[in-house]
Amino acid sequence: GFPQPRPSSTLASLPNSGSIWPTRDSTTTEDGAYTITAQGIVDNSISRNIGATVFVPNEAEWYKAAYYNGGSSNYYVYPADSSTPIGCTGAGAAANTANCISVVNDLSDVGNYTGSPSPNGTFVSD
Repeated sequence: GFPQPRPSSTLASLPNSGSIWPTRDSTTTEDGAYTITAQGIVDNSISRNIGATVFVPNEAEWYKAAYYNGGSSNYYVYPADSSTPIGCTGAGAAANTANCISVVNDLSDVGNYTGSPSPNGTFVSD
């Protein structure tokens, strides 16, 4: 049959635990980036383990990667390294542009808007 889908937190744990897919037991995926327990799932209290190097970013980390410029210590209003409204256009190298509201009537590949990275170089942050 087909492999079963895994939560992203379990997949992120693999590189931290040294596990090779599909081995899975209490010494592999459940204690890499996160210690995943049945009670932690019920309580929604699973948190990242200290020293994890590959992990799913939390909401604050996601926003910081998209909107924060460490060089100027500023948060921008938009995730294209700008506080000027983003222009909705087709893909290209123009600064401060995006496929907002599906202007191209389809999804865009990550990196298609090469002139509009976040201050930290991420694309498609919003």
